[in-house]
Amino acid sequence: MAEHHFQQDKEIADFETLTLQQPHDNEGEVVCTVLRLKKEKRHPIAALHVHGFNDYCFHQETAQRFDEKGVDWYGIDLRRSGRSYRLHQKFNGLNAMEEYFEDLHAALKVIKDEGATYILLMGHSLGGLVVSLFAAENSGKALYDAVFLNSPFYEQNKDIVTKKLLIPLVSMLAKIFPKLPVPGGFSKFYGPSLHVNDKG
Repeated sequence: MAEHHFQQDKEIADFETLTLQQPHDNEGEVVCTVLRLKKEKRHPIAALHVHGFNDYCFHQETAQRFDEKGVDWYGIDLRRSGRSYRLHQKFNGLNAMEEYFEDLHAALKVIKDEGATYILLMGHSLGGLVVSLFAAENSGKALYDAVFLNSPFYEQNKDIVTKKLLIPLVSMLAKIFPKLPVPGGFSKFYGPSLHVNDKG
C-alpha cells in the first residue's frame, strides 16, 4: 500500500489535502487536490465526491456522516477550481470535459493506494456530467465500483429560444473567441441558498 503525504487543510480543521501535479497545459502548471477527513484508520469502502461548476469541496458534515457509516469520504478540487486554482489560470476555465479525466484517474489511484477495495464515484451538478462521461469511457476498467449522481447537469434548463438559438450561437463564438467573456452569471441568491452560513 503506497503512502501519500497529506497536509493539514488551510480551510477546514478536520480535513487534510494532497496536491497532485498534472501535465502542464497551454496556461502552464496544472494541479488537482484530493481531500479527506483526517483520521488514523481507513475504511475499505470509499467515496470520491466530484464538485460542480464554480464550486469546490468543503463538505465537512458529509465526510463525517459517511465516516460514521463506515465509508471514507474523499473530495477532489478539480483543476482551476477551489484549492487547485493557480493565479496564471482562468478560474474554472476548461477546453474540454475530458481534461478532468486526468484528475479523476489521479484521485482514484490515491484512494486505491490508501487501501480502498470498493469505491463509489459521486458527482454533483457539472461534476455529475463529468462523472457520467468518465464512467462511460472507463466502463469495465475496475477504476470504481458504483456511481451516484446528485442533480447532474445534463442540459440547460432554459426556454426553447435560448436552447435552439442562443446556446448554439455562444458555442460557435466560443470556438472562435475562447477567452471572450459571456454576460450573465449566477443569481445573487445562488450562493446564499447553498451555504450553511446563509440559508443553505
